[in-house]
Amino acid sequence: MKILISDKLNSEIIPFLKDNGHEVDFNTSLSEKQLIKVIPEYDCLFVRSATKVTSDVINAGVKLKVIGRAGTGVDNIDLAEATLKGILVLNTPGGNTRSAAEHTIAMMLSLFRHIPQANFSMKMKKWDRKSFAGEEFKNKILGIVGLGKIGQEVAEMADGLGMKVIAYDPFLTKESAEILNVSLVSMDKLFELAEIISLHIPLNDQTKNLISSDVFDKCKHGVKIINCARGGIINEADLISALKSGKVGGAAIDVFENEPTQNFELIDHPNVITTPHLGASTKEAQEKVAFQLAEEFVKFCKGNDFIGSVNSAAIKFINIPEAKPIMELAEKLGKFLSQLLTEGIRSITIKAYGTKAVEYFDLIKSAFLKTLMQKYSAENLNLINSIHFAEQKGIKISAAKLKAHPNFSFFIETEIITSNAGIKLGSTIIGASSPRIVGYDDYPVEFELNGKMIIYHNIDEPGILAKVSNILSESNINIAGVSLGRNSKESQARTIIKIDEDLLISLMNKIFDVDGIMNLWKINL
Repeated sequence: MKILISDKLNSEIIPFLKDNGHEVDFNTSLSEKQLIKVIPEYDCLFVRSATKVTSDVINAGVKLKVIGRAGTGVDNIDLAEATLKGILVLNTPGGNTRSAAEHTIAMMLSLFRHIPQANFSMKMKKWDRKSFAGEEFKNKILGIVGLGKIGQEVAEMADGLGMKVIAYDPFLTKESAEILNVSLVSMDKLFELAEIISLHIPLNDQTKNLISSDVFDKCKHGVKIINCARGGIINEADLISALKSGKVGGAAIDVFENEPTQNFELIDHPNVITTPHLGASTKEAQEKVAFQLAEEFVKFCKGNDFIGSVNSAAIKFINIPEAKPIMELAEKLGKFLSQLLTEGIRSITIKAYGTKAVEYFDLIKSAFLKTLMQKYSAENLNLINSIHFAEQKGIKISAAKLKAHPNFSFFIETEIITSNAGIKLGSTIIGASSPRIVGYDDYPVEFELNGKMIIYHNIDEPGILAKVSNILSESNINIAGVSLGRNSKESQARTIIKIDEDLLISLMNKIFDVDGIMNLWKINL
């Protein structure tokens, strides 16, 4: 194959690729316009994070068979378009784990001991010890959001430095956390207790602007924030405001909403230290991910088993019309449940009823687990690795294939048991392609799995829905639909309200204050 390497990868992989019969061009100075012009010549494109592999690039690549990303994340690649075109996307999971974890600890140490500022002062020929008195790590409470491979490495290092580590990860079992000497807590509890917060989650629809003014309000005064994960998880404007007020005592930022960043107000703040996305930029990591990508590519070309495929299983099903709505149902079901979870999962049960559900059971299981766990996994989950990821987290997975359901020809039942509760959903496909929830715990409901909604558990008594509707109306929020189910009179009910716009935290709090409402969630599909 003819390969274009458009980012700065270790050039020593070129002889390896050529020895295996491939033609290689190395050009790291291409603009998107230039890349679109030359990409029709190539069968394969190797990138890191600098090249943006947009839909325009993919559609111009008429010969493209493989896109390889030297690194874990693939957020710079239009994965949906590549999958639609049948282009295999490879990445290198785990290749830079150690480097990213070490950089996180280095940023923490630098922030606590004011090392960059003191170094700059020395270069200005000053001897100023008083201005740069720091703090010790020992006994500080570190809150880690996301205990994937990198988060776990950070936890181990922090434990070795004498820190008390708490974490939020709804997919790590309590037993697995105990091995790491980590205490699992809710996200709100983490924000309340932590003196330092370190983020190790991906950027997606659910985590974008996760850390904003609402979160800072919950934190201790003077909390320190570390982000070596993905830009966009922190709302930078809100962070600047919190730094100015002193609510955030310091921040160490390696990644930004837009890169290269032009947010010099953030960079120039005296309590902020920054680096230009260096988490994986070590000699060892660069060598490892480049060679790992080259080796996996060669294995693929030779027809051997390979790891790091992001979308090969999806490609298998993308051109089967009847599989598309089935995969969509499983993915939306997982995404829906991920937004209901507030504590660690102990077990997952998946039951498939009907001929088609049984036939596509492996697809259903993989697609469901992928989107269920992606929210707080710093690794890119896909149809191949999602089951393995769940098992690594210590989650028990049970499955059953059943020939028939009394009411539906196609029916999927999922049940998740957490530390203190359980959630059971029944789902089906109405018509050709409308994914629906038709059962919520033991409550009969029906609603389509798309758009924005609020869900609450409430006492079954008159007036609650009217009060919630009135709150939404006063805020000019239009209701697109309502589904309400109860299992007996004057007991509990499940209420699902479809809405046209997102809700602010203040409005959610106002709804939660309505007498009779016990739990409240905001869902965005």
